[in-house]
Amino acid sequence: MRLTRVFIESFRGIRRLKLKLDPITVVIGENNHGKTSIFDALCLCLGRPGSDGSGQFREADFHVGADPEPHRPIRISLTFEDNEDGPLPSGSPLHAALTTDHDGIGRLRVEFWGHPDDRRITHRFVDQEGKVLDPQPEDSTLHELRRMHPVLLLRFAQRAPPQALDTEQPARETRAEERGRRELEAEVARVYHELADTRGPIPREDLRRGLAAARELYAGIKKRSPGKLPPLNGMLDRLVPAPAGDPIDTDRQRAFHQTGSGSHTLGLLMVLGSMLDVRGDEVLPEGGDPIIAIEEPEVHLHPILLASTWDVIEGLGAQTLVTTNSGELLSSVPLRFVRRLSRRDGQITVNQLHSGGLSTTELRRVGYHIRAKRGGVLFARCWLLVEGESEFWLLRQLANVLGYDLEAEGIRCVEFAQCGISPLVKLANDLGIEWHLLTDGDNSGAVYEHDTRRYLNGLTLSDRVTRLKRRDIERCLWYHGYQGVYLEAAGIPDREARERRMPPGKVIAKAVRKFSKPHLALTVGEACAARGPEGVPPMLKTAIEAAVGLARQSMNDPTAS
Repeated sequence: MRLTRVFIESFRGIRRLKLKLDPITVVIGENNHGKTSIFDALCLCLGRPGSDGSGQFREADFHVGADPEPHRPIRISLTFEDNEDGPLPSGSPLHAALTTDHDGIGRLRVEFWGHPDDRRITHRFVDQEGKVLDPQPEDSTLHELRRMHPVLLLRFAQRAPPQALDTEQPARETRAEERGRRELEAEVARVYHELADTRGPIPREDLRRGLAAARELYAGIKKRSPGKLPPLNGMLDRLVPAPAGDPIDTDRQRAFHQTGSGSHTLGLLMVLGSMLDVRGDEVLPEGGDPIIAIEEPEVHLHPILLASTWDVIEGLGAQTLVTTNSGELLSSVPLRFVRRLSRRDGQITVNQLHSGGLSTTELRRVGYHIRAKRGGVLFARCWLLVEGESEFWLLRQLANVLGYDLEAEGIRCVEFAQCGISPLVKLANDLGIEWHLLTDGDNSGAVYEHDTRRYLNGLTLSDRVTRLKRRDIERCLWYHGYQGVYLEAAGIPDREARERRMPPGKVIAKAVRKFSKPHLALTVGEACAARGPEGVPPMLKTAIEAAVGLARQSMNDPTAS
């Protein structure tokens, strides 16, 4: 089965949250938006490999709102459903809790509760309407669920604790074999912790020894259990390069060398995968399908190595949940896998790309324009949508003159000319990102303004759009007292321009031929800084302040704990 939905209520900073999961799900959001709490909730409910999952909530786990009120019970609901591999085996204890929904898909729903008085974790199985199953399945059903779907938590931002390898030895293993196995395990663990701790490059030979030890451990497991593959065997087979000279695995070996064996996260995930496998059936049963939760895999990694990190995550072959703060990593993630958390009025909303909202062409344009060029804009609170590079550079300077730091406010300037305005505003609305459009006063600007009317998302047109009164931003600047910048760039004395009554467009065009539009915009920005806030054209000030207001409004949460 596969975990498809998570519902969390009154847990830590989360008042209420609904999260839909794919086979791979990447969760992004600001600090204190519940990313870590989602992982911890899964660990409390499903446990780690080899644990019985029993326990209790801590006092700090109960949500406290802004208003003084008694702690409410914690409720965590998990929904599993049959995957594409087929239904559950007929003898599985999970059948006792399985219900078939109206769409013909078998689903298992279990709720975990915790009350403030005793904090003990209790559970109950429910149907699609939330009604408690009667009769209620025995405790063995939950035990089987935890046994088959444990949570493997990788917290890269923290020092990884030593992995507890399986200490129970098969009776048929000799003392010499046991001693050799422990030496190999020690080598794997040594490389694992070296990868986890270091900030510098890992010697290629050290990593190779760790991977070689993992392969020998595999060989020992297969020898002791002929005809039976250890759990997660496929994971390591996909990640660890084959021994030299193996003609079957030359493609995988070539890919390994191309990505670079010194990649910290590559090695970390590979060696971790091997350590999970060597635990044996005592911990992960054959056919077990763990949920791998990876927190901030980009920690300590150079951006060049992040591209290969996503390839490794995709190759794990298990359901995976990832949190990240890296725009570089996010640039490799398909948009359909992204879940963006936003908090408003004490409630965390999970935003994702709506199915069918963007056409195939729009997805391609957005995928290139946003993810491939600047994946970090997906973390922004508000997009200030501008037509081109000139506005991109100028507005950042003008915002500084007005006393605003766009980066600190969570505002990103995003050019839309190459992508089109509609795909970007639809994507922003889907992901819960506020947006404001600055457009020229020409006919194209009128079209852009018209196209956005359908996507105001509950706000007025003035909240979303600033349309210049002049034809373009250069004329806007000209008539606000910056004609001298363009005259100087064009090499035309001011007196000559007045005597010949040269139109602004002719002077601007000549200046642009000598210097680029972005260069002229930066020059105007410098002149504006010398004049101070009054030097900012009113329409541009309106656009900047509208974006700042939207960004701050998105963080207005008086009930957040």
